[in-house]
Amino acid sequence: MFDGNDKNIGDECPVPEGFVFNISSGEPWCTITPDLNNPEDASALLFHAADYAPSQVPRRIDNQPWILETQESPITASFRTNEGLMEPFDFLASYHLKSDFLFTYFSPYVYEVANRPLPDDFMKKKTTRAPILWIAKNCYATSGRQTYVAELMKYIKVDSYGPCLNNMEFTENLTRTDLMAEYKFYLAIENANCDDYVTEKLFDTLVLSTVPIVDGPDSYDSFLPNSKAGIRMDKYPDPRDLAAYIDYLDKNDTAYLEHLSHQRDAQTLPAKERLSPAFIDNWRDYGLHTNRSDWCSVCRGVAPIWRGRVEPYYTYVPAVERKDRFLIDRSCNKPGKWDYASSGPPYIAPWAQVPHEGVDSVQLGGDSTHGEVVGDQVWSILSIWKLEIVICVLFLSFIASMLYKRHMFICLQQRSSLPK
Repeated sequence: MFDGNDKNIGDECPVPEGFVFNISSGEPWCTITPDLNNPEDASALLFHAADYAPSQVPRRIDNQPWILETQESPITASFRTNEGLMEPFDFLASYHLKSDFLFTYFSPYVYEVANRPLPDDFMKKKTTRAPILWIAKNCYATSGRQTYVAELMKYIKVDSYGPCLNNMEFTENLTRTDLMAEYKFYLAIENANCDDYVTEKLFDTLVLSTVPIVDGPDSYDSFLPNSKAGIRMDKYPDPRDLAAYIDYLDKNDTAYLEHLSHQRDAQTLPAKERLSPAFIDNWRDYGLHTNRSDWCSVCRGVAPIWRGRVEPYYTYVPAVERKDRFLIDRSCNKPGKWDYASSGPPYIAPWAQVPHEGVDSVQLGGDSTHGEVVGDQVWSILSIWKLEIVICVLFLSFIASMLYKRHMFICLQQRSSLPK
């Protein structure tokens, strides 16, 4: 985002309606600067959440809003969950879709790709080395994702090129995105579970037409093209079940392509029949995205406030009162979501399993070989284990019943043989 140098905002960002700046064509009408020598001259002050220190802030000035900026979850800056500690801030610039200024990892390019048909040789370009790819640097994610992945690796081949659980080395001629395009599946799993906290992991996976295995916010409605476009890891608390399903898809192209139906059917179905309404609303409009996101949105948002500060006859009236703005984020789940996996089978999660919906439990299209219910073909290992337990209990109950009846029969015989 901000690299520490002046960032000039010019023609690429539309000036708010009703504003006229006395500048030459091509000159910036707004500048984001790290220069703190004269903070009183700034139209707004921005604070990066990870570096925010309450003891090192300038004095407040009327009509000079304070904006907290972050692209990380509240877990990295816990004061964001505290109403009192967030009191100094007027606006939030973050990945959260409710933020006043949207600093998202996504862009309308993901919508553009979702409407592109798959090339004819698409499946031929997918590697057979392993079905799943993972590249991660944070090996101690608060969600405990690394624990689950370590167990998953015991049941299906996962190529890990990053420092975490590394088993593959980068070659000089391949980049991260080159690799992501080659594999059928990518572990687009976030380091924390918070609302709207969806990073470049998923964005890159989608634009490279690879099927993402996801874990992050409770809802992916705004980020996945449709409910089939991603495989939720928390549908499979037992990694053996996820391994079985991925293995099935790896061996069945028709079933696999159901997860890419938004592109597979791009030439035959309109967008509204392939893509979710929330996905369309958020990413189809480049102009809307420019106005509401990144530094452009900040410059456009603070311009009326600055005008109210320098023009005596202009009164700034906020579109939304501070009390109604999204500032405090308490949406994150508790850390350690996947820690239970370290105990091994039977992998009993301490949270409710996400219901199975979408391609892994519905009738698939295509030829008769693959047009059957995947959920019936891919027997859940966990379900079989539970069934075995039930059968074992019934068998033991039967044996106990027979022993009891035998005992009663012997007792009756003994009683009948007693002298009267």
